[in-house]
Amino acid sequence: MAFGWIGKVIGTEFGRAGRSIVQAVRLFYDYMGLSVLVSVFWYGLGFLPVQFFVELTRVVAQRVQEEPQLVGSMVIAGLTVALVTILWAAPVTASAYAAVYSLITQEGFYVRDLFLGIGRYYKKAVATSAIAFVVLAVLLANLWFYINNPSAVLRWISILFLYLIAFWIMGIQYLFPFVVQQDVGVLKTLQRTALVALDNVIVSFLLTLAGAVFLVVCLIPLVPMVLLYMGFTAALHNFALREILKKYDDPPPGAAV
Repeated sequence: MAFGWIGKVIGTEFGRAGRSIVQAVRLFYDYMGLSVLVSVFWYGLGFLPVQFFVELTRVVAQRVQEEPQLVGSMVIAGLTVALVTILWAAPVTASAYAAVYSLITQEGFYVRDLFLGIGRYYKKAVATSAIAFVVLAVLLANLWFYINNPSAVLRWISILFLYLIAFWIMGIQYLFPFVVQQDVGVLKTLQRTALVALDNVIVSFLLTLAGAVFLVVCLIPLVPMVLLYMGFTAALHNFALREILKKYDDPPPGAAV
């Protein structure tokens, strides 16, 4: 009996993840021109600026190995990457998600909406991304501390932080869909992001896995990164959130309607 219930739950979660992927592929195919436009917009305005400073940080890190006194420059370069990601790439990403969501709701969008969306979602995208980044940084710092601790007992605690980091990464994929789909405050957005991930671990893991595989596929030849990545990823995450939220709207079996 218990195994049957578990199998039913797993089957339902696989079904949600599968439907989200199929719907994302279909949307990208049906609106290929606009989806590619979203991808190019995000790549040029969001990804490339961050990539530039990441490469700059890598160059500085190489110099630090030769000249240790430049370690301060590496810290500044790393902080610059974080600031560019939060203050610029995050609003650009939110605008891309909003454009794709308008395709899902069949409202459509104009090219100017991609640029106007940066301002429309700027404060909320920056605030939620900043808090999410700080939480992830704190978790990583704790992981580093415990995993390098001489005490074997404390090193075991690092496993807990590995789980917390994995959970937080799974939750972040719902961040921008919540930003653009629901008109709620920053803290409520983060709270719902975490709760959805916590209450839907299997589907969240499957979506994270699918997203990671797609990212690797796009990065190898790079051209798909420019033309496909954000158009498909935004569709996948937007559809996934809609699929997950349906279960909270459905009445339980046998309930009066």
